[in-house]
Amino acid sequence: MNRTSYPQEIQNLICICESERFSDPATVIESAEKIHSYADEICDTALAGYSDFCIGDAYFTKCDSEDCMRYINAAIQELHSASEWQLLGECYNLFGILCEHQGNVSDAIESYSQAILLVENHHLNVLGTMVHANLSNLLHKGGDNETALKEVLECRKYLARITEDDRYDYLPIQIQINIARTYVYLKQKDKVAEELQLLEKMFDSKPEQTKDFDYYLLYLSYFDLCHDADNESLALEKTIRAFHNCEYKVDYLDDCIEFMRYLKRKGNYVLLKELVKEMEYSTTSNDFTDTLMNIQDYKIAILQHEGRWGALLDELRKYHSMSLKHKRQVYNVTKVMMDMRYTLTESEKTNFMLQERLGTDELTNIANRQRLNDISDKFFDSALENRLYLGVEMLDIDNFKQINDTYGHQVGDLCLCALADAMKAIEDHDIFCARYGGDEFIILFQNLSDGDIRQTTEQLRKKLVEYTSSRNLPEFTISQGICNRVPVFYNRIWDFTSLADKALYIAKRTGRNNMIILHQENDIYEYPEAIYKRND
Repeated sequence: MNRTSYPQEIQNLICICESERFSDPATVIESAEKIHSYADEICDTALAGYSDFCIGDAYFTKCDSEDCMRYINAAIQELHSASEWQLLGECYNLFGILCEHQGNVSDAIESYSQAILLVENHHLNVLGTMVHANLSNLLHKGGDNETALKEVLECRKYLARITEDDRYDYLPIQIQINIARTYVYLKQKDKVAEELQLLEKMFDSKPEQTKDFDYYLLYLSYFDLCHDADNESLALEKTIRAFHNCEYKVDYLDDCIEFMRYLKRKGNYVLLKELVKEMEYSTTSNDFTDTLMNIQDYKIAILQHEGRWGALLDELRKYHSMSLKHKRQVYNVTKVMMDMRYTLTESEKTNFMLQERLGTDELTNIANRQRLNDISDKFFDSALENRLYLGVEMLDIDNFKQINDTYGHQVGDLCLCALADAMKAIEDHDIFCARYGGDEFIILFQNLSDGDIRQTTEQLRKKLVEYTSSRNLPEFTISQGICNRVPVFYNRIWDFTSLADKALYIAKRTGRNNMIILHQENDIYEYPEAIYKRND
């Protein structure tokens, strides 16, 4: 979506949606609805998806789960259709957070997993940082702090790839707080101290960044872990002050619950009662039943502590009503997920058929076999008619099965995409590249000498090293077999592919990471070691 292509009025509305995102949800909804009306007029699916995302995000800030879910569901389908991967990933991330706040763990994991797939396939580093941080938080809630640590440390990989951007200055600090906090959960005091030192250096280098509620809560937890009563008391005062100053507590719901858990454990029911009262006020319009039930838990604990049995019975009745509402919400979210999955599956089928017609491989976005057949016929006919050289190269990834077995099929797919992108970088009007199937690819060369082909294959290898390095993929090599000659009248294109396949076999048998050019069948006998192994 190219924002500068829209009228200035629409660009201004987009700016309002982004600048007021966390501070004025009502204004965001009003502005996004105007954007959506314009998108409908010009039939712009990407812009419609953007506006629906903004509205859903604003309803999340207003703690309205039903409307949030409705608009995010619409945005997911629109953005998927428009191939707006960044925003689509943000939708899945937000949907995961929504499910998490409703206590729907399975759908939260499903949403985060969908977002991570988009992150890996489209190199969405900012989104990758956010999703892994959210997944870490979810794992902590489930008591798996070891895996939670691995997830939050994964964020550093994505942070290292983010170029300087003022919009994301807060991210490194936020992730650093999460890392230190996870070490607190694991009771590793020395590691917490190390991470806190790094956190303070970050704040020193970015004095414009404010220290918010989660920062002070982290120090309170650390001093509690260290049994440092004096510093814990001072940290408690600062945490209370930061809690009261926190305008949008929806952004710190988990921190608020953790703070109440701390006060209950310490037996500080006076402060706990004060916090519960403020949380009730802050969540009067809150529709996140899991959060409301958590607050209700602490309200019940206070009444038990005070021995107010009549009031306790009333609150237990409210808790029962909340639990029934919670079940309905979980069912509704699950139904939306199922509907969404069905819709996207149908959309993917349509896209696959469209890509087949367009001649594009779905995974790598390089030409597929159908288009290869068309182009190879044209190249062959031209070479035969004009007595030109025709080169056919077959190549594949060395030890590709080992890559899949070691790193998983998702990384294997990313390696295929890196190779395809490297091949696209060398394409021109005399060079055509396509995916043949699996990890096998074909390159056609029109009127290129052996020297020209060697030079091109070297460029391909350099590009491949560049792409695998920049995308943090495991290093891998390719083997290349090439048939290059001028066709004669009795030749067919499969004569070239057959000899190229034999050349590829020789390249594999003579050490891999190799390139072999053959001109005719008899050239095979120049490689007796490969022939011996084949016959053996």
